[in-house]
Amino acid sequence: MSEEKDQRKETLEESSVDAPIYPEAVNLENQPPNNTKLGPVAQLAYYKGPLPDPFTFKAYGQVLPDAPDRILRMAEQEQKHRHELEKKLANTDSVGYLRGQLIAFVLTSFLVFLTYDLLKSGQSLQGYLFGGAGLVAIVLAFLRNRYTDRESSPKEKEPPNDP
Repeated sequence: MSEEKDQRKETLEESSVDAPIYPEAVNLENQPPNNTKLGPVAQLAYYKGPLPDPFTFKAYGQVLPDAPDRILRMAEQEQKHRHELEKKLANTDSVGYLRGQLIAFVLTSFLVFLTYDLLKSGQSLQGYLFGGAGLVAIVLAFLRNRYTDRESSPKEKEPPNDP
């Protein structure tokens, strides 16, 4: 069992990386003498955004000279596309809201006219039923809108993650 541990330890000591991932990040002035054994070194980098980090961006440019320009152009086109979709969504929402208000106004006007006509013709029970049903529908619509507005507006939503 101890022999396996020694073999693993030797394997770790012998394996080394010839060049670091980001050579600019390594300080070459304070290197130890050649007879000093170094242990394994790990480097962890995290970057989030629509574009690659500067080191990777530079590496793309070294592999393919026009790659950084193409990557920037692609990111700009994606942003333009996203803005257009958000604008269409906002316009669609406002048109739908206005359409709903118009339909509600027409239906309410019809119910008021029908109620007035029924009451005028002497059919008071039917008139009161239509008038009461219309009033209840209007009150419920206002309460429902107020409840959904309170539910969605105070919370700040996080922006969507970039794919």
